[in-house]
Amino acid sequence: MRPSLGVETECRIGNAVYPNHDDVGWHVTGTTGVLGAAAGRLMNLSKQQMVWALGLAASQPVGLRDSFGSMNKSFDPGRAAANGLFAATLASKNYTSSDGMIEAKRGWANTISTKQDYREITEGLGSRYEATLNTYKHQRHAASAAPQSVRPRGTTPAPLSVASPRAPDTPRPCDLCRRSLRPDPLERTRDPFPCCAPP
Repeated sequence: MRPSLGVETECRIGNAVYPNHDDVGWHVTGTTGVLGAAAGRLMNLSKQQMVWALGLAASQPVGLRDSFGSMNKSFDPGRAAANGLFAATLASKNYTSSDGMIEAKRGWANTISTKQDYREITEGLGSRYEATLNTYKHQRHAASAAPQSVRPRGTTPAPLSVASPRAPDTPRPCDLCRRSLRPDPLERTRDPFPCCAPP
């Protein structure tokens, strides 16, 4: 239940600032992941300590969309988790924060987005679960991009949306928005939609 509380928290808070938050350049995984990590309640925080943990986490957003297509994008979730855990640890020791850090005039939501819809955070709480609406990104298997000689015998590669192999130093477009991406051999086989969520 505790990890799902964290996922629910970050999805709902993310919905409150989406899509404008992304449009101004933030990577939602890093900016809301920190809040989800703090809300995991792995430390049996009191209600006030949880408010402080969320406030401390809100002070530590991480991740910019310009890093998509590079290894930097993978840094964001780890840093968000570490920051959220640090926030919860501080709060467990009664390190204080603003009680309105998410929605305050100069708080998290108003600073990182031009749109705020706070109903998204609490509407349907207990009856609608954002975690059930969220899923894994569509990923192609690395073997599908491998030459025939290194694929396991008898396997058929999954269809690729990138029509032809590219040299490692050749930029490639995102499969959805066609934005030209910096080359990164790890990212290229891991995420066919590095800029955009799948449809």
